[in-house]
Amino acid sequence: MKTRNLVALILGACFAGLAAIGIGGFVLFKTVSGMIAQSEPVTLALATVSREPLVVDRVGPPLTARLLGGTITIRSSGSAGHAEMDSDCVGSKNHVRVIMSADKVDGVWRLDRLAYVLDGERHEVLPAPRDSLRSF
Repeated sequence: MKTRNLVALILGACFAGLAAIGIGGFVLFKTVSGMIAQSEPVTLALATVSREPLVVDRVGPPLTARLLGGTITIRSSGSAGHAEMDSDCVGSKNHVRVIMSADKVDGVWRLDRLAYVLDGERHEVLPAPRDSLRSF
């Protein structure tokens, strides 16, 4: 009888520990995702894409980033930095994939490349630099 109780106690403790780790990981992920989604280059990209007539008509406002399916890299040091994003975003009517690259020069973020994919069709908002070797 005591062995059964001990096994149940150990299994319960293991389950509680795993649940705590899972909840902690989820909270950390949501916190970091929220910070990235509100960063200057991401905000600039979403604001620019949100003004595109096709996005306004078929995706609808407000446009928000869902970083679960995308990637983002931000490197910033004082007045210089670089950011890239490839993420699914959602509006009130539909979803759209936003792809951007931005550089921070003298403390100001500027979009180098901005495109969106809507219903499988790619639309360039800002063209890629001609000397770029990256393929988005």
